[in-house]
Amino acid sequence: MISIDAIVNANHIAIKSIKKTLPHASALYSYALTQHKKVSWISEGLDRRFSFLPWYDAIRLEEKKSADYTLEADMAIMELYRFFIDNSIKINKKMATALYTGFFVEYENFTSKECNGTVFAAVGKLIELGAEHQLAVEHIIKSKGLNLIRLKSLLFSKVRLIQNATVAYVEISDDDLRATGTLREDLDLISKELLEIAHVQEVQINYKEV
Repeated sequence: MISIDAIVNANHIAIKSIKKTLPHASALYSYALTQHKKVSWISEGLDRRFSFLPWYDAIRLEEKKSADYTLEADMAIMELYRFFIDNSIKINKKMATALYTGFFVEYENFTSKECNGTVFAAVGKLIELGAEHQLAVEHIIKSKGLNLIRLKSLLFSKVRLIQNATVAYVEISDDDLRATGTLREDLDLISKELLEIAHVQEVQINYKEV
């Protein structure tokens, strides 16, 4: 829960994020700056896909203890969007771009089953407010290096369709990741693309550590 009063009374605000909530933190960082506050952004890690986000270069991996209010960027993107709207907070271009990116990623390029009219209404409003949606799309979709393409090729070569072709099942090991130059977190990202296979509703990864 974000406290408006705490933001107003704070001199130094620290914003904490994890990799998948970097867009949320970017929006909050811009908002805190509009309130003329000193702001620090601490993240447990970086994600090259989000390097275009406003204030990305301000991210630090180590926390400074001088902040007197800490904002945890751990909410769903719709919850954060509603916080700004419900509190009549002006969403500037930087905030709109960050929020749009959050929607784009959280709703899997707007293809997830949870993507509904409410989501599209919010996204449409953000575009009206200046969200650089094409910039976000290009960076998220075209952010895969050759190693990720190799991992994708490997997954599709190993996939077996089970349960009347509704489940994509893949066995993969540490050696496979090393051979493609990828990490476990890359596997989680790329494996979602198996859902693009006709009739597949679920992906099962049997990961073996060797």
